[in-house]
Amino acid sequence: MRASGATQSGYWKSTWKDKAVYSSAGSHLIGAKKMPVFYGGRAPRRKKTGWVMQEYALKERVLLRGAHTTRKLIFVVYLKLCRVFCFGHTGKVGIYYVLN
Repeated sequence: MRASGATQSGYWKSTWKDKAVYSSAGSHLIGAKKMPVFYGGRAPRRKKTGWVMQEYALKERVLLRGAHTTRKLIFVVYLKLCRVFCFGHTGKVGIYYVLN
C-alpha cells in the first residue's frame, strides 16, 4: 500500500506537505510524517470516506551512538509505520501497519 496510491475502490490523497519529525531532544531530523485521506471512486465523482492514514517514514540514514561507546553505527533503513483509522459515528477505529 502506498500513501497516495490508487486501489480498486478509490485512492489515497495527501492532504499536506511532509511534516518533519525530530528526535525527542528536538535537535535531529529523524523522519517525516504524511497524512493522506481516502477517497472512494474516481475524480470527478470522488467521495471522502472518513478513512485517514498517518504515515511515519524514518530518514534513510540514521546515526546511533551507544551510551558506553564513542563508536557510531550508520545504517540505511526503508521503514514506514502507518496508522489507518476511520472517523465514524461511534468514534475512531484504527489499524497499524509496518511497511518496509
